[in-house]
Amino acid sequence: MSLIETLQIARTPILTVIAGFFSLAGNEIVFLCTLGLIFWCMNKNVAYRVGFAYILAGPVFFMVRGSAHVPRPWIRKATLSPVQFAALGAEGYSMPSAHTLNAAALGARFVTNSRMLIAKASAVMFVILTAFSRIYLG
Repeated sequence: MSLIETLQIARTPILTVIAGFFSLAGNEIVFLCTLGLIFWCMNKNVAYRVGFAYILAGPVFFMVRGSAHVPRPWIRKATLSPVQFAALGAEGYSMPSAHTLNAAALGARFVTNSRMLIAKASAVMFVILTAFSRIYLG
């Protein structure tokens, strides 16, 4: 049994909501709003660096996704079913995840710019939980 099948069996409403939150946090619109918040309310230099990391990662992301050609799990195996809201707008290939890319671009800057260990650990956990949420939701 694959990891996705195991997680699909273990789905609960509360875990689905939590996974949905982390998945939404990796959404492009949420990422851009967060970038604006960092720019206007925190530190412009950090916002420039996060935006630059995002812009540089974009072409690499599309090259990897285009060359990997990994179909979405529910397309590969008909017995799998994604959570309904996660399937909305899901187009193209599944790997690598754009949500995880956005979370990694944001998290990497917090890891490199923060001096506090708790902030670094939180940024790493944010990226890991966003990636896991994409698998959990299907």
